[in-house]
Amino acid sequence: MNKKEILDKIKGLDSLDNTEKAYLVNLVNTTKKYGLVWEDKTEDVEEELRTKLPILKEVKERAIINDTETEKYPNHILIEGDNLHALTTLTFTHEGKIDVVYIDPPYNTGSKEDFIYNDHYVDKEDSFRHSKWLSFMSKRLEIAKRLLKDDGVIFCSIGDDENAQLTLLFNEIFTENNKLGAVTRLAKPADDQGNYFSSSKDYVLAFSKNIKVLPRFKDSVNESLYKKIEKDGPKKGEKYRDDVAFYQAALGVRPNLRYYVKCPDGSLVIPPGNVFPDNKIDGAQSIPQSGDDKCWRWSLEKYKKEQHLLVFKKTKRSPLLDENGNRASYNIYTKSYLSERSKKGTSPRDYIDKFINRKGADLIKQYDIKFSYSKPYELIEHLIKITNKPKDITVLDFFAGSGTTLQSTLSLNSLDNGSRKCIITTNNEGDICDTVTYPRAQRIL
Repeated sequence: MNKKEILDKIKGLDSLDNTEKAYLVNLVNTTKKYGLVWEDKTEDVEEELRTKLPILKEVKERAIINDTETEKYPNHILIEGDNLHALTTLTFTHEGKIDVVYIDPPYNTGSKEDFIYNDHYVDKEDSFRHSKWLSFMSKRLEIAKRLLKDDGVIFCSIGDDENAQLTLLFNEIFTENNKLGAVTRLAKPADDQGNYFSSSKDYVLAFSKNIKVLPRFKDSVNESLYKKIEKDGPKKGEKYRDDVAFYQAALGVRPNLRYYVKCPDGSLVIPPGNVFPDNKIDGAQSIPQSGDDKCWRWSLEKYKKEQHLLVFKKTKRSPLLDENGNRASYNIYTKSYLSERSKKGTSPRDYIDKFINRKGADLIKQYDIKFSYSKPYELIEHLIKITNKPKDITVLDFFAGSGTTLQSTLSLNSLDNGSRKCIITTNNEGDICDTVTYPRAQRIL
């Protein structure tokens, strides 16, 4: 319930006199809350939903049939219509059934042909520009949350103009505890545009419906880093790397991580600091007293269990100290095998520089389709992949644009023989569905 509705209810209370009503009205108007406050702006399509129930109608003659399809391949759905209507309809068929949502909504930059509200473009001169956008997004995100499974994830691309407001809106609808991260993405190479900064990035906000039941994300391992081959032992022939330092200065101070390690020449080494173990023996431990007392990456227990994975390299520039407080003759690195690392995966970075917008624009030109704002399908493919979900999930995009999410899903299915299903929805403003989204689907299916 918004503020206006509360105030109307107060004014309509016959049991209160005018003084009491004035007190309550003043209380509502002066009470501060942390987060977003905006004036709700009703959409025409929202008014229609008060009296009309949207119904999806299958257009069989526009079905795209792949000659190679078998029972294994899923049916994907393209819905043409206002996405609020489409989302409302999906609550009857897909509530609690969507695994991943990716959306690329209008960035509300104020530029021409960016954001349409009630059939009118919203420009920078519109004093309700942000309120209209927040009203527009809030209704759709609330339904999107209903459609997600408990372990469902939503990704949302956004630019600088609404990034702060959208984050607060997500915090309100999905709760801040379910925030997974805010990924900065390199969108285009630097140019000389802009009076103060050259704009070259946007963001991807990631939230879960219930983080308590969501498994960790997992990214693939960069195999090119594993350049060495094990020459003997039980892992003979396996690829490995041994260039990650056992001590890293950026790590914070923690207990149970500062102790002596014995080197091949019998000397003891320890990260830099002022406090040292009382006993000069391998594994002797001291408790860090301040930020000056640095630590290893492993606990003492893990060191005793896996010290066979340590690699000692002689150097004159070691950051480590020996048992006498002098510069050590060795630096220590950890050995990591590709086979084991691939099973575990890596945590995805919150910065992406591999999928710039030009890749999406260049690709869609190959289909002889005119569209200037297509995201690279590899970006969405990456986001779906890192969720570490099964290969038969359902993906939803209710700001489909050119249909990039559909191509991302198809590409990922092709890569790992998956059977993911994709639902995309778009209106037909400017004939986008007829001249962009549907033709692209025809070419990629």
